[in-house]
Amino acid sequence: MNIKNHQINILETILEQPLTSNLMTKSQFNTQWSVLVYDRFSKRVLQSIANLELFEKTNVPIQLKFEEKRTKIGDVSAIYLISNTEESIEKFLFDLKESIYDHYYLNFNGIIEQAFLKKLATEVSKIGKSEKIKQVTSQYLNYIPISSNMFTLGIENCYWKLFHPQSKEEDIKHLCQKIAHRLLCFFLSTNTIPIIRATKGSASEMIADMLNNLFETFLTSNPKWLKKKEKSSFFPKNGRTMIFLADRNLDFRILLHHSWIYQALIYDLMQIKENRITFKTDNKDEKEKEKEKEKEKEKEEEEEQEKTDYEKLFDKKKEQTNDQEEKEKKKNEQKEINKYSLLFPNESLDIVNEKETIFLNEKDDFWLENKNLPYPDVADNVAKRSKILMKQQKLGSTKSKDGYSNDLSLKEQFSKRTKEITDKLIKLDNLRLEKKKIQTHNTLCSLITDQLEKRKLGQFYEEEKAIMTSKKISKSIKRDMINLLNDENNVNTYDKWRLFLIYFFSQPELDNVELMELIELFDPKNIFIDVFNHLKESKRFNLETISNTKTKSNIQRVIINRRRDKTEDLEFPICSVVKSSLKEEEKFSNFDPLQNYLDSEKSKIISNQKIKSTVVFMVGGGRLLELQNLQEYFKNSSNTLIYGVTDILNGENFIKNYYN
Repeated sequence: MNIKNHQINILETILEQPLTSNLMTKSQFNTQWSVLVYDRFSKRVLQSIANLELFEKTNVPIQLKFEEKRTKIGDVSAIYLISNTEESIEKFLFDLKESIYDHYYLNFNGIIEQAFLKKLATEVSKIGKSEKIKQVTSQYLNYIPISSNMFTLGIENCYWKLFHPQSKEEDIKHLCQKIAHRLLCFFLSTNTIPIIRATKGSASEMIADMLNNLFETFLTSNPKWLKKKEKSSFFPKNGRTMIFLADRNLDFRILLHHSWIYQALIYDLMQIKENRITFKTDNKDEKEKEKEKEKEKEKEEEEEQEKTDYEKLFDKKKEQTNDQEEKEKKKNEQKEINKYSLLFPNESLDIVNEKETIFLNEKDDFWLENKNLPYPDVADNVAKRSKILMKQQKLGSTKSKDGYSNDLSLKEQFSKRTKEITDKLIKLDNLRLEKKKIQTHNTLCSLITDQLEKRKLGQFYEEEKAIMTSKKISKSIKRDMINLLNDENNVNTYDKWRLFLIYFFSQPELDNVELMELIELFDPKNIFIDVFNHLKESKRFNLETISNTKTKSNIQRVIINRRRDKTEDLEFPICSVVKSSLKEEEKFSNFDPLQNYLDSEKSKIISNQKIKSTVVFMVGGGRLLELQNLQEYFKNSSNTLIYGVTDILNGENFIKNYYN
């Protein structure tokens, strides 16, 4: 299942509510527009799946922030996409009381509980405008899709909130409940009741138990939901879905490792959120801009001289039509920009205030083909594609043969020539879009190359790989590590901490004196020593836990001594633990919320079914590199993979967030 497309379909259904609720006919729906009102979390969901064509198609040209003061718009239906909180009720009731809009469609991201619904109904009846509310729906959109098989719950800094030494028990339980609630929404939105499995004695086990209880409460309160799904294709016939929950403590190295993969590098080095990269750019000075304009003008004059008399005549006839089309095009472009500005205020499609925004789009074939490749291969592919485009551009600008056979009438000649020019324009337009796409990746490659050279990240990558793949750290590997840690020309302390921590986690036992001497090389003021002390305690706890479990022979080998040959792809512990969870279920905590709601015959069928889909969920955050590692493991399996995380991390923000 493509979870990103699934959410887009849900959003389209939401935007079409004025039509599906029979408030208006199809013709009215096509001519009367609506307003979308969204809150902070919904904005993150929309940014991830934002599609301006969808808003155009469903006639929702205006999108407004729920938290901000909004102008009254009469005779307009408002579609709300908000969280089900006390604050949300208060703000919505104010809108209703003031008649900000004509009709209201309430869509909540979370699950609407009976108590919440009763309170809303009571307050609405006091205002006396209940007829204005046309629909109240739980949409279960409490998660953010990143790609077709990855999602995040958008709970920032989750690891440290759970495991920071100053975290209170009450806050930890509340956070675990929040994670369980959002996971429940994910499964309800996809019409799935999974087998729940988690590592024992962990935060993951607590969340798994909470998720199981939430399923039981939901199914008890909504018996019709299950009966309706049983009659549909929901009832599993060919296999079950399993969610496997694991703590981030399982492995820190994959979080800290400087990856060489294109997608992972972007998430590691760029300012990125919900597939939108924002970066500073150097604005060109006025003289440079003038030179470019002059060159463009000269090029246009040359192209005009190359045209045949026939083409000039054709152009003259089309001049008035083209002028009108150009005006319409500019009008539509401005309309798109205005809509975008309303959806995401203070942001732009173009360079504004020396910042540029790039969207990672899954419709981009180059991105899909290259995102999981090593960066040098991607840079080569950008160069190759650029050369191909240059050749195509030259071929496109080559003057075509003038004149046709005398056998053709003037009308036939004109028709044939018109078709040729139309085809040429279409090809040029496609070429322009392709060029823009490759220029985007060329920009990204330039930004990445700049960071790689400044921070010597190639050396860090090679050194980390050598440490993680060596059975025993040689003197030469250690010497190279010390040289990198002691390099005064490289002032990025985060990179050095990441290398040091990978060395620390890759060795079963290390002398404390040696560790402090190494830290002295790159962090003499002990700025991040608290982070290290916590991770050191976490490593010690993991070793003690492993030594007291029956899975010692399996997991200890994975976490401590996992080694492979020096290949491009390292297999990290998560793959082996997931493999173990699929084959040795008795070693993990298991729940199946579906079993209690089926008769004995169906229950027996369910018990014998194999797992056809696995959701690997990392409590405390995850990373694109981990997804890629899992994809390699699942590549030759009939079992499909979905990767979920509480939040997306990289090595630098993981270290920083300890102090937030």
